[in-house]
Formats: sequence, C-alpha cells, structure tokens
Amino acid sequence: MFFGNLFLCAEICAAPDPFPIYPSIERNVDFWADIYSKYPTTQGILHDNIDLHLVYDVIELLASERHGARKENRKRMKNAKKKYKKILENLAKSSSASEPEAKRIAELFGPDANPASFRKAIYRIRCQMGQKDRVREGLIRSGAYLDEIKEIFHSHGLPEDLAFLPHVESSFNPRAYSKFGAAGI
Repeated sequence: MFFGNLFLCAEICAAPDPFPIYPSIERNVDFWADIYSKYPTTQGILHDNIDLHLVYDVIELLASERHGARKENRKRMKNAKKKYKKILENLAKSSSASEPEAKRIAELFGPDANPASFRKAIYRIRCQMGQKDRVREGLIRSGAYLDEIKEIFHSHGLPEDLAFLPHVESSFNPRAYSKFGAAGI
C-alpha cells in the first residue's frame, strides 16, 4: 500500500499540471477566481451556494474600515437576499416571468428549470464578499516573509511551496484573527 501511494504521489508531482481543473468543477473554480481577482471587498456577490454559476447580483458594500459598515453591509445583504428570494418564490409559482429581472433570473437556470428548481434555490442564496483588494495587499505583505519562510521550510526538509499557504489563511496579515481563534500568519 505504501509503495502504491508513493508511486501515485510521484506520478501526480511529476504531472505537467499538478492542479488540473476538471470539467465538473470548472465553473466553481471560475467563480472563486473571480472572487479573488475581480471583486473587491466593497462588493458582495449574491449567488447560489451549490450551483456557483448562478450569480443573481453584485451589490455595493461599504468599506469595512468605515464606521458602521458591518451593520450597514449586513442590512444590504439581507435586503438583496430578500429581493431574490421573492423573485424565486414567484418563479416557483409560475415559471413564466413577465418582469425583466425575473426573466433574467429564470434564464440563469436554463430551459430545463421547473418550479422545483426555483423552490430549492430560495434556501440557497448566499452573499460572498469579494477579496481582490485583500489578495493584492497579501501579495505585497508576503514580500516581507516569503523568502525567510521558504528557507526555514527547506532547512527542515519541508516542501517550500507550503510557504504560500498564508495567502489562503491570512493573506500574510500578522494581526489576522479568526472567529475560531486562529491568529497570525
């Protein structure tokens, strides 16, 4: 078993593309690529939490450092979710939409959509804040740490690519603090 896993690892590590994007996840990858490269934290993307290509709207949010932004942004997200929940409820009752916004939403689901499709989607509306500006800031901050982290990992026989993990975890923010208690880079 060990040698089988070792050979599998060697095969994957030697593959020309160690992170292939399979057709079944391509749209999800595209969604997250947009979150991290297209939309800043002042935009919220309303989408289906299972079928990520179903993006209902992009709403404007206040910059997080502004006084009262958190409360106001929650209110904006809640109102936007309520708006699309109502549209989906109406489409679940009658798939033939007459209002332009309802037509647009129905078209997102494609020609095979039925009332059940819309009914299920009512409970899957999510708002994801963009991350473009945070990624950019993290890339800039990483310059202060990356070489030293790689050197430490190398000296301990660890894969140097692990040095990039803080981009995902904390954007190299030494003051990062998660709601679960994780702190730092």
